[in-house]
This record gives sequence, C-alpha cells and structure tokens, in this order.
Amino acid sequence: MTSQANGTTPTNVVSATRFDRVAEAYDLPLLAGCRVILVGLGGARAYGEELARAGVQDFVIIDPDTVSLPNIGTQQVYSDEVGLFKGDCLANAIRRINPDASVLAVNRSLDDIDDAEFETFLTRPIGNDTQAPPPRERILLCGLTDNFPAQVRINRLGLQFGVATMCAQVYH
Repeated sequence: MTSQANGTTPTNVVSATRFDRVAEAYDLPLLAGCRVILVGLGGARAYGEELARAGVQDFVIIDPDTVSLPNIGTQQVYSDEVGLFKGDCLANAIRRINPDASVLAVNRSLDDIDDAEFETFLTRPIGNDTQAPPPRERILLCGLTDNFPAQVRINRLGLQFGVATMCAQVYH
C-alpha cells in the first residue's frame, strides 16, 4: 500500500485490504453489519477507535462535551482538538481509520434526547448510508459516562428497545 506525500493512506484503497491483518481474528462481515451507540466519551475514545479498527462501520456518538486542555493528560485527545466537540473528534478519527464508516455525532446530552428521538438512532440509516440499519440484535449501546443516572437510563433504554448494553465507569 502506498502512502501519499502527506503520509496519509489514499481513501480509495479497497476497505477489504484495510482489515486484511485482522480478517482471521474477527468476523468482519458480522462486525460491518453492527451499530455501536457510544454515550459519553472522555476516557473511552480509544474504545471507539478500536471498534473501528476491528471492522465496525456504523456508529452513533452521543456526548455534549468539548475537548479542554486538561483532557490532553487524561483522554485520547490532541491539542488541535481543544474547543471541538468530543463526538466530532471521535467521528473524524473513525473516518480516518475507515472512510467507509457511517458515523453520526450527536453533540448533546442524553438528558436532552427523549425516548422517541433515541429510537431513531436505532432505526434510521446514518449519513450517506442508504441501507437499512442493522437488526436490534446487532446493536450495542455503550454507556461510557461518568454519570450514574445516565448509566441507569442507558440500561433502561436497552431493556425498553431490546438492545444489548454495556456500561463502563470508574468511581472512587
């Protein structure tokens, strides 16, 4: 694979070759047909990037926060991202990993999203993707916030809409 003068990989490289090294480790067709909804980023940005590297191609990112200077020491963010929404930064990183990925960044708090709007994140195509979204058994709702009431709501939404949930948080 040849790099461009600026050190980036051309986006017209076939996606299959992008994941050749992990094709034996992951079920790439299955992962390409999954949607991951990430609620809260902070220290979990790397998790979203790793999912993209594993072949997941459909993401919804919900986080109202912007990158601040102290985040550089504790999160996977960069100085040129200070002041930008964390969701937009992860969306850009995912697209750099896989330009074929469909990513929707929702730069709002989960508290500002009612259940009806949340359901659209489960049921509608994302971006330029015109294919139907994956079936609910291929959707993973990830609660990655430092807010316990948000984690409770994430689990309730998973039960209500029949999607798997995973919550990860660190508390003192």
